Amino acid sequence: MLGLAKKINTTDTSFPVLFSEYNVMDLFVVKIPNYLNPFPSEVFRAASEDGLTEISITVFEKAYCNEIINSSYLKEVKSLSNNFSKLENVKFSGNFMSFSYIIENEIHYCLTSTAVVNGKIILCELILNVYGGSFNKKNSEILEKISKSIHFFN
Repeated sequence: MLGLAKKINTTDTSFPVLFSEYNVMDLFVVKIPNYLNPFPSEVFRAASEDGLTEISITVFEKAYCNEIINSSYLKEVKSLSNNFSKLENVKFSGNFMSFSYIIENEIHYCLTSTAVVNGKIILCELILNVYGGSFNKKNSEILEKISKSIHFFN
């Protein structure tokens, strides 16, 4: 999938981290921090040069049947595949949910967002992995910024 990602020369200076925009297989455009470099993968993935920070974006779709897309919908969809009741920092807001967790020395910042595009519900799963260090709220904010930058082509 990433083999067809093309960098679009643009920067966003409205946030303390600089972002670059990528066209992914003419499916969507996404802005990611400049310190992350895309690499070949079956989903959109990028990593820092030192390998300590990595992001993946996976897109799922299903037919839209007039569901109301909100936090209740996300809770229902996510509860079918995962048990989030054990996570204390789950945040639901409009069309996205986010949470983070630690496994050994890896911190996983996760965000799922929804959109209706061309008669389909699109679920975007974004995962930002940071190796070493401790939880940093800034990484959750960066993930939200990335999620909000995704625009699907019609």
